Amino acid sequence: MSIPPSARAARHPRVRLSFAERREQLLNISREVFAERGFEGASVEEIAARAGVSKPVVYEHFGGKDGAYQAVVERETTTLHAEIRAALKQPGAGPRETLERGALALLDYIDRCPDGFRILHVTRRWRTPPAPSPPSSARSPSRWRKSWEPSSPAWGGTRGTRTCTPRPWWVWWP
Repeated sequence: MSIPPSARAARHPRVRLSFAERREQLLNISREVFAERGFEGASVEEIAARAGVSKPVVYEHFGGKDGAYQAVVERETTTLHAEIRAALKQPGAGPRETLERGALALLDYIDRCPDGFRILHVTRRWRTPPAPSPPSSARSPSRWRKSWEPSSPAWGGTRGTRTCTPRPWWVWWP
């Protein structure tokens, strides 16, 4: 059974927004979706459905999910930096009081915008580059066993000597 168009319009009245107002609405909804589901779990379909618009509207404003995420991260970063800068620029404070003001500005932001902080916290973890994997020829168990021996080059020694000075793997990796 289909719903007549007049009944559908009565339940969800369409509101015509300007470009800037629609973008702001989509940014707020995107922030909620990314905070709830993370980048991988979020979708353009869900953002559009919550906003009551079609997917092409989201693509028009952001170009896709990546663009929406980037816009949300930029807005939250700008907001947080502005609040911390404002707290640090207040005159008449010593170093300790300035530090306290900056920390309190961060904590106030977290209290006021937990969704924004959740997104920034996750984004920070993504910036950490993954550890490089060893070449396939170096993955044999005997090679790994040799690399953990105290006399191996990994520990600063050469075969036959007993020095135990740890060195980073990139110094001795062939």
